[in-house]
Amino acid sequence: MRIYSRPWLSNNSQPVETVFRLKGKWNLVSTFSDASSVPGIEVNIDEAGKTTVVTTTTVNARPLPLTLQRVDSSALSG
Repeated sequence: MRIYSRPWLSNNSQPVETVFRLKGKWNLVSTFSDASSVPGIEVNIDEAGKTTVVTTTTVNARPLPLTLQRVDSSALSG
């Protein structure tokens, strides 16, 4: 059987969710310029205790460059 004769060849791509945790507090500074205009791309940032949880959703194996900035914890305590 050849790869191009497979029935799934013309199926739409499915969204893929990626979750990663960073020590400390982080803010999203930027994503690539057209991220908001591409359907299926999402970025969520949540705080969980002393960590930051970043969740991204992409389709079509599209890369999603992010710029994050660490929040200075000393500025928050004082």
